[in-house]
Amino acid sequence: MPFTGTLNIKIVEAADLKPTQLSVRHVLGKNQSMVIDPFINIAVDESVMERTTVKSRTFKPVWNESFNLELIEAKTLQLTVFHKSALSEDFVANCSLTFEEIQEKHEDNDFWVDLEPVGRLHIFIELINKPELRPPKEFHERLGFNNRRRGAMRRRVHQINAHKFMTTNLRQPTFCSHCNKFIWGLAKQGYQCQVCTMVVHKKCHQFVVVKCPGCKKTDEEDVSLC
Repeated sequence: MPFTGTLNIKIVEAADLKPTQLSVRHVLGKNQSMVIDPFINIAVDESVMERTTVKSRTFKPVWNESFNLELIEAKTLQLTVFHKSALSEDFVANCSLTFEEIQEKHEDNDFWVDLEPVGRLHIFIELINKPELRPPKEFHERLGFNNRRRGAMRRRVHQINAHKFMTTNLRQPTFCSHCNKFIWGLAKQGYQCQVCTMVVHKKCHQFVVVKCPGCKKTDEEDVSLC
């Protein structure tokens, strides 16, 4: 059920973060030799609403930063950890929670959530229902909801079979891992998994059936939860 009201969220801390294989592809040595500068994007229904400050050189950042959002018919909360590098913002890990799940399963407002592919995030969430905030349908477009969504798509993470696909600029000739055909174009030609580095056409990413090898597995190897 969509949520209308005030979201009070506090990003407390994160633990067990690691740079992805994509982030360390040009770094000599093991993953542990690269320390990240993490920050978190807070998105609602794929629209980026807020972001935390950047913490320097740590896998266990502590923020204790609070945000207040007025939401109308919101369905999903996405929290994405990025590494602020000199040239770009590299994906680290993320999680997605439905507002229905938050209300039903997290009676304790202070809890930890698992991130994919690795890591955990400590958050505090308070939801205050305010049905009176819901405007008439004809005002949604006027409020700029659609424009805000279009602007946020630039940082969207497309999740298919545990792959974390994002648009990418290819600096050398590349073939699609799904259809094996050449990926043409001059800018943002394809989608690349931020975890395993798989590259595919934008039109092919939704048809990828091979699960990401970086997918977090349960003790029972239940990859369906990744």
